Amino acid sequence: MQTTPGVKMRNVPILASDGRALIVAMDHARAHGAIEGLEDPGAVIEAAVDGGADAVMTTFGVAKRYREQLAGR
Repeated sequence: MQTTPGVKMRNVPILASDGRALIVAMDHARAHGAIEGLEDPGAVIEAAVDGGADAVMTTFGVAKRYREQLAGR
């Protein structure tokens, strides 16, 4: 049976074994156009993951578009 990205994301604990978490906020509103540094959400997510982030807080649209990058991280 194959597990969907959504199930993988829900089954991963956010807190590390030391009880701490690094959560990157990417849920900024885009009402006034692109935000400098967030033009490429995929690159930002990859950098956050590579930098040791335990979670990325983002909008539904970004989570849906980049679900494969976010799943199981």
